[in-house]
Amino acid sequence: MSRKICLFAVVLMAAAIGLTGLTPTANAQCTGVYPGCAHYVGVGSSAMFNGFGVAAYNDLVLAHTLTAAPHCPAGDTCTPKHWSQKSSAAAPIYCKDTRVSGGTSPVNQTGNIWIDWVEVTAGPDTGTVTDAWTYLSVDSTVGVRCFLAKPTPTLIVSVAAGTAGANLVSPVVGVVCPLFTDTSCDSPLTAAVLGALLQPAGIAFTAGMTDIRPEDALLATQRILGNGTACGGFDTDTILSNFPCIFSFALGYDVAATPGIGTGIFSGTTAGSFAQPVTFALPGFADPLSGVAVPGTIRTVAIGEAPIIFVTNRSNVATGLGAPIPGYNAVGNTNPEWAGQGFPNPADNTGQPAGYVSDGSYYVRNVWDQHPWPMVNNIYPALQATVTAGDPSGNGFCYNGNPECHMTRRPLGNLFSGGDCETDNSSFTWPLAPGNTQGLRATVPGGPGGLVKPITVFLREPLSGTYNTTEFTEMRRFGTPGGSMGSAGVSGFAVPAPLENLLYNAAETFERRPYISQETGIDPKLGPGIGAPPPGTSNNGLNLKCGANYGELVGTQEGSRIRAIGTGQVTGGVSATADSIGYLFFSFGNAASLSLNKNFGYLMVDAIDPIFDNYENATPGSAVKPLVTTANGLGYPAPWGNGSGVGFNVEGEPACEGSGLPSIGCPFSLAYPATQEPGQPANNALYPALAGPTGWGVLPACNGAGQPVCTAAAIWHTPTFGVDDSVNCPGGFPCTYPHLRDGSYPAWSELRLLCDTANPTCTSAGDPLGAEALVSNLQHDIHFSATSAASGKGFGVPDLLPFDFANPAAPYGDAYYIRDHYSFVAANDNAEGAAIAPFQTCNNDTTHQSNVVVSFGGAGIFGCPTANLPVNGPPTAECGGDAGGYIRAATPANYSPFYGATGAFAPGCGTGFPGDLQ
Repeated sequence: MSRKICLFAVVLMAAAIGLTGLTPTANAQCTGVYPGCAHYVGVGSSAMFNGFGVAAYNDLVLAHTLTAAPHCPAGDTCTPKHWSQKSSAAAPIYCKDTRVSGGTSPVNQTGNIWIDWVEVTAGPDTGTVTDAWTYLSVDSTVGVRCFLAKPTPTLIVSVAAGTAGANLVSPVVGVVCPLFTDTSCDSPLTAAVLGALLQPAGIAFTAGMTDIRPEDALLATQRILGNGTACGGFDTDTILSNFPCIFSFALGYDVAATPGIGTGIFSGTTAGSFAQPVTFALPGFADPLSGVAVPGTIRTVAIGEAPIIFVTNRSNVATGLGAPIPGYNAVGNTNPEWAGQGFPNPADNTGQPAGYVSDGSYYVRNVWDQHPWPMVNNIYPALQATVTAGDPSGNGFCYNGNPECHMTRRPLGNLFSGGDCETDNSSFTWPLAPGNTQGLRATVPGGPGGLVKPITVFLREPLSGTYNTTEFTEMRRFGTPGGSMGSAGVSGFAVPAPLENLLYNAAETFERRPYISQETGIDPKLGPGIGAPPPGTSNNGLNLKCGANYGELVGTQEGSRIRAIGTGQVTGGVSATADSIGYLFFSFGNAASLSLNKNFGYLMVDAIDPIFDNYENATPGSAVKPLVTTANGLGYPAPWGNGSGVGFNVEGEPACEGSGLPSIGCPFSLAYPATQEPGQPANNALYPALAGPTGWGVLPACNGAGQPVCTAAAIWHTPTFGVDDSVNCPGGFPCTYPHLRDGSYPAWSELRLLCDTANPTCTSAGDPLGAEALVSNLQHDIHFSATSAASGKGFGVPDLLPFDFANPAAPYGDAYYIRDHYSFVAANDNAEGAAIAPFQTCNNDTTHQSNVVVSFGGAGIFGCPTANLPVNGPPTAECGGDAGGYIRAATPANYSPFYGATGAFAPGCGTGFPGDLQ
């Protein structure tokens, strides 16, 4: 990246001349000499919570010297302060939506908060607040609604003055908080900031923070509020026995008395915790509850891109997700489920070739979101181990006739939909070779009597942006390449009736839309909605035993799905539960409770590391990829090492990593980096307790005791490290998130801010300390690895891959790939099930459906041009949804990956419908 990320000139000018000439904002709640002091009142995604708190304090409060004249009046002493806290039942902090005066009103949505402010602590104006910024962390869709709803909901902080801060933004190291330039930790909350800014009536939100577009947030809301009355009168269309009402377009949370206000979506981990779906309107439409128009002057500001990571509890090192990968076992690893069905036990079911010696790292270090990998048109999972030209060794998915082996083409979706919540889930299976359909039936060996171990799956609520990103990038992708379903029409394969036989026939291809969803099998009207129901019985809040797989023995080994409301409940659940897995948007703050601890680890997806270049922090000379010759004489790059732990690639990574040569199995990552990643725990002298293969996948941290400072340069290497990096990481800047940069990691989304340009706090021209200034400072700090010593500012916490909002000529910044945009389709289960047009082929279909269509409104830049069809970038001219959209190069000049210039994934089954078909 040769250009510079720079701030708007008006921001720099304002820093020099002070702010006395600004027009007061519409949120002039403060009473001091500068009445327009509420520069930013944000609500939404936790992914940006910490970064914005650091940027507001370091870059706007301290770097702009708001504690000195002319901003601080003569004779006064102005003091910078920050405070953060979690909501509690005794002192709730929440978004208050008052659009409904009668009937069922929306429930207050609570969350975490930070406040940064400047207060006169001595002098004639003592007790005056001159400037303030605040952020309430809730789900993305709740944040979008709390900003777009009209009249605008308000922030309420029911906390007493003098309450100590919880230091949620920066870690506490010793007695200091190092992410703040002055190393200060939270001050107690003062009566001044409470009285001037927040109480008694609260303050209206001026910005919505989201990791999905507002169109996707509205789609999520309509999908949640949908019911199955148009398809057999069911509560929901997520129950497989209700065929054809199975496609998860209408989730059935629409039980409240007022239309558009749903029942709470309750937590399965924390009694009384819930999120509530409530309708709203996009800019240019009238609010459906109040009738008040949503302004067409609202804009979406692109901030950056962040990966979804899958995290596991590895504390069970004997028989669970923390078990090391075993060596070859010629005798075989007994699986009573197989023997009980009368099928032969495999000679070795660990997925390793004869003679393999373990490298000592974890068996579960990767999940496959699809089979086969890499994606091949019209190649689908083998349903029996028939010896064919494509699989001459007979190493198919499983053994002849075993009905347990019929699995979705999306094994990760199979896990999170409750299809197979055990360690034998095929998302943990190593594909044996490029073009092979599945790989061995690989099982983590060793439960009681040899039984596979249950897995506890923590998933988010469907209102969450994290949920929707994961749902549409991983669970509900379809089409070729990357389809979801197999066929029942395979000769000699008996399938359970009636579902599979009704859905498919032998003549169909494997290009159908999925019914798999994280809400599959969940009816919110079943089970208690509040409190602590018996484990394994509740649909809402979700605590549900996974069903028995086809043909397996039914017993206590079945795993469970448990719903978590908010990132904290995911990390808390994974932390407390052995053999558990969950997902979250990566940020150093989000992952802090699991970081630098061998008991927890993140996983690769499709053999791609979401954070670093490679899982073991290898460099040239430490990893050389061999060819493995199979028993039948075939040679191919294998997805395993030689067992020595050195000289070979680790299991699950791209087959050509370290070889310097691309192949169909490794189109993106060509060579190991020249230097190790300084902040990656694996094989790092900074972390002697994490040495060796059991340190692979340990989560990184910023500014912990003995850790590097929290900047991009301190975490990632600076020199270019491969032939592709002359484009992706030029100029000596750190190569952050390399597999977001090269388009190969599949699970990520773009982070955004919504604000109204009619409000001066939105634009840098209206308020140099407002929303746009925050975005630009955050992006600048990350890209340039800002520290107080280097720039006079704070730390650029690298929680994301930044865009460059302040540079209209090159707005994509460090991001080289974007997601294709799409318009939405009103779903019809009957049409889907019967393959009635326009749903008969994927050419005119999309997984992004609800039983109500999402429309776009407004005019000009605020509406969708070309007859309301979505458009792709620049990020200032987006329209339509993009959660799970096709990954494509942001500009034609960008690095083209192995599959071509259109993006990381080869074209699917057509482009007849606008945008992506995933």
